[in-house]
This record gives sequence, structure tokens and C-alpha cells, in this order.
Amino acid sequence: MLTFEVTIDSHQPARVKSQPLRMRVSDETGFMTLVFFGRFGDQIEQRHPVGARRIISGKVEDRDFGRQMVHPDYMVAPDKRDEIPQLEAIYPATEGLPARRVRTFALEALEKAPELPEWQDAAWLKQERFPAWREALARLHNPETEADLAPTSPHVRRLAYDELLAQQLAMAQRKAERRNGTRALHHGRLGTVLWRSYPSTIDRRHKHTIPPPPLPAGPCAHRLVARP
Repeated sequence: MLTFEVTIDSHQPARVKSQPLRMRVSDETGFMTLVFFGRFGDQIEQRHPVGARRIISGKVEDRDFGRQMVHPDYMVAPDKRDEIPQLEAIYPATEGLPARRVRTFALEALEKAPELPEWQDAAWLKQERFPAWREALARLHNPETEADLAPTSPHVRRLAYDELLAQQLAMAQRKAERRNGTRALHHGRLGTVLWRSYPSTIDRRHKHTIPPPPLPAGPCAHRLVARP
């Protein structure tokens, strides 16, 4: 990602809807083309008129006709240069949902994340130098130094450990529910109800060859394997 302070030289509107809007910008070292896809060409021209100075930041590509930047990540007036962060978390984009919009959603969700009671052992946290969960989450989405980007940084390790712990606890809970559910069906009231649900004309000696009726969906709904 590169950042420049440029002057807008000209606009090149799209001739057809499938073509992008192109904007020629320049500084004392040369010129570059900004490319914008979408239906908002008129708004872009109004917000960034010819002759205006802008701070642009994004990925620069070398093409046959020169350098270009497709959809700058930032394009602001010089007096708003502080809005461009030195380091920024990058999110995967998809059609109709650019990375900047995903980042906006992520930061909004982060603001609503509650302060939860600490569930890790205090001595172990101190030993590993792990921050609190909320602090680790904030640092992940708002890195302050290059060291914050490393996978071995304390906040990343803390969140990775929490994710692994949550997965293991969920698996253990699921196994416990499965064991309890199966035992209840075999030996409890539900097992008796299922046993009596078969037609009385069927010999009980052959009931193990007939699949049991389906159970309602739910966290503890497991099929009863009929025993001979």
C-alpha cells in the first residue's frame, strides 16, 4: 500500500455502464490513473473536482498504459490526512462488499462487544503476558505497531487460545449431551414411549429390525438403536 498527495487533473467518464470511471492525478514525480467501478461516477466527480488536492492511499499496479490505483482505500482532503492510519487490519472482500465496508462492520461490532469477566487463571495470564479478552480483540482490529501483526504477539496468542478452548469445551459439552440423551432414550421415559409406539401386531422379538420413528430436532435429539 502506497500513499500520495496528488492533484486531480481530469475525469474520464465511462462511455457504457460496464466501463469504469477513470481519474487522472499527478504530483511532481509523474501521473497515475485512479479507476472506479460502479454506478457512482457523478458523485465521485462532485466530491473530487478537477484541481482539488487529495491524499490517496491504496495498491498501485503497473499497466501497459502506466500506473493505476483501483478503488483507493482512502481519498481525503489534505487537512484530513490523520484519518489514514499507519497500520490497518485488512479484511477479505467480496462482490458488492468491499474490504472498507467489512472493516466498518467489524469496528461497529467491536464497540458493542461487552466487558466480560475474566475466565482464565490470573497467574497463567501473568506468566504468558496475555491481555484481557476485550483488549486483545481491540488490538487485533487496530494494530499500533508492526509487532502487533505478528502471529506470536500476546494478543493474537490469547485469542487463539480462547478459540481453541471454546472449541474443546463445546465438543466436551456435546459429547456429554449425547451420552445423557442416549441413556435417557434407552432407560428413561422416552425409551418407553418409543418402545410402545410400535403397532401391537408386531412381535416384540422383531422390533429390533425396524428403524425407530424420528425424534424432534433439538440439541439432545438422538436416535434410539433398538436392541434385540
